[in-house]
Amino acid sequence: DTLAMAIGDNFNPLTLGAYDWALMARECRLNPRLVSRELKQMADKILDAWPKLSDELDQHGAHRPTLEGIGALLAQQCATARETAPEVLRVPSHLL
Repeated sequence: DTLAMAIGDNFNPLTLGAYDWALMARECRLNPRLVSRELKQMADKILDAWPKLSDELDQHGAHRPTLEGIGALLAQQCATARETAPEVLRVPSHLL
């Protein structure tokens, strides 16, 4: 339910927003463009990898409804990450 380490000041993976990612970039001295690009790429890679992984887990006896639930959660969080990624660049630095 919560992240082991905060993104910015946020420990809730379901409410991560552009401000959180921009704050993390500043705190870690990372270029916000890098954070934005990596966030989108990470979401894309997860969405690409999930179908194969889900099928493999299903073949090994994983509970299909659980896999479907995980897939739905991943799809929602990855969609949010992809929408958030360009917004990281629009967070004014004076707000961080």
